[in-house]
Amino acid sequence: MGLLNHIFGDKKDIAKELAVDNEKCIPLWEQHISNWKQREQLCKKFSPANMRKAPPASNEILPILEKIESLISPDLITIGDEKKLEEEILDDMGRLKEIKEIESLSQIFLYEKRKKEALVKLFGETYDVLEIELHLIELIKEWPPNVEKLLKHLFKLIFYHEDELYKPFRKELFNKSTNEAISRFVRAVLLQEELKEEIESEEEKFARDISEKMREGSKHHYRRLGEDIFSELVDRVQLLRSEDITEGIKRLEDLIENDDLLYKMIKKLRPRYADVKIRAVILAFRKAFNMGEFEESTQEFST
Repeated sequence: MGLLNHIFGDKKDIAKELAVDNEKCIPLWEQHISNWKQREQLCKKFSPANMRKAPPASNEILPILEKIESLISPDLITIGDEKKLEEEILDDMGRLKEIKEIESLSQIFLYEKRKKEALVKLFGETYDVLEIELHLIELIKEWPPNVEKLLKHLFKLIFYHEDELYKPFRKELFNKSTNEAISRFVRAVLLQEELKEEIESEEEKFARDISEKMREGSKHHYRRLGEDIFSELVDRVQLLRSEDITEGIKRLEDLIENDDLLYKMIKKLRPRYADVKIRAVILAFRKAFNMGEFEESTQEFST
């Protein structure tokens, strides 16, 4: 059985043999994160925008689905011979977390104390999403009359849900020490090891205080700094007229997760800030953004 099946699957199957040994668990997960970028590109072939241009054709879509499926290792997750009806799959989809809930879990994992608890939930959601994707692929292979609707569901899971789930694991977004800390917790969850929760650092406490002062409507200078950071980020996105707004917002969110970019941006805006204060502002800005404190500015950007 797959690694995620073993940890998060049906407990009555727990006695089944794990398909991968401990030494391969972390590389398996890292390869999965790497493979997702390929699956993200492949699923664009059946994005709602592309299907509006031309109805999906089985001779074009089915080979793409085969490739997407091949990029999800059975050593990580497998559905075996299990078959599900469309109604069952849709019921499972209805139980998935909203994107905002996933964002909140990521923020807790990255910037607060309850790291392992949040990471377990992120992995559990990943298991649920991948299982549904595999069942959707099997159903779409039969090419039912409502295939376009099913493809939209699959696109949403790969392009949006997985994108949000994997943000904490994209090493290019974080500095070395943050990546090392993330790796420790990933290892603890995947190998089911004990790991003592870390005590909230002074930097995290400082960031929590700053994020409170970045709330929408605040007159504090940290709010003005947050607005300046947001404005600089928007200038970098440069949304094209022909581009779907969701693509632009996604690029904006990716920039917000880039440690080096935010560090340089804040240093330019506030040259006198010391290193520890800049890093606290980075944490605070991300938290404020994900709590919806720049929602009005985001809406202005998208219109």
